[in-house]
Amino acid sequence: GQDLTPPPVKKAHSISVFSPKGGTGATTLAVNLAIALKQQTDAPVLLIDADLRTADVDIFLSILSKHSIYNLIDFGQTVDEELVERVVAKHTSGISVLRGEPQLQFDIPVEAGQMHELIESLNALWEGYIVVNTNDGLDRWTVEILDAVDTVLVVTTPELPALRATRNFLELADAAADPSGKWQLVLSSYQGKKVLPIADIEASIRYSVRATIAEDIAAVSTSINRGMPLMISHRKSAIAQDVITLAKQLSDDVSRSPKSDAADSKQPVEKLAGDSTEGGNHSSFRHSITDSPRLPAG
Repeated sequence: GQDLTPPPVKKAHSISVFSPKGGTGATTLAVNLAIALKQQTDAPVLLIDADLRTADVDIFLSILSKHSIYNLIDFGQTVDEELVERVVAKHTSGISVLRGEPQLQFDIPVEAGQMHELIESLNALWEGYIVVNTNDGLDRWTVEILDAVDTVLVVTTPELPALRATRNFLELADAAADPSGKWQLVLSSYQGKKVLPIADIEASIRYSVRATIAEDIAAVSTSINRGMPLMISHRKSAIAQDVITLAKQLSDDVSRSPKSDAADSKQPVEKLAGDSTEGGNHSSFRHSITDSPRLPAG
């Protein structure tokens, strides 16, 4: 007979921190945003390192764990709370961390659909926030992550190569036509108007900047090398204060968003892919670009 089991009720709000081009500080933002969300809301926060080629969140946080994201990927929809608790590491800031695999890999042992299933399962299990650090650029598992999460922070810097890559990505994602507010542009390493005014940047990439993150090369380098996040080591710095402001904005967005929308977002992907209504916008991203000739094979 037909399976009438309803989709799982969404519990977490998931945020992916993604950059179309490397070197924009996306991992720094992901790590510190996760801690800022914990500090601002006191809700449970799970930080996932889904950079499957060059994972390094464990260095940023100075954590040791024998488990990684690969311990959960194979379980897909059968992931349960007990398994998650066994695999994640606890950081002194109060967040939970699912680290990536630190060994450099050429062949990524992730099959099509597995990353999407994992994020969807964790969305249904976790109470609070999920922050996902992704690979720079587009590969198939990153596309699946961007499709599955609620909010994508697209991180760029005020340099022309990064801005061009960001404009190309936002056009590929058709972000401007998505009324959900899923795609949010974050300008990192911002030095104020002395480099490029925000109005000029927005005109260039044809998209509004949601937040700016100040540049502080010395503080960031010290923080990474000590394995002590900015939210702990340099909390009063301009860059940390910008991250706190972003965390407040995101938590305010969540508090204003009715949870009743969750059921719509958890419809089967096959239905959403052909659905032209607002409820189908999120999952249409994955299907609209999977066959793009510009997307490298996973």
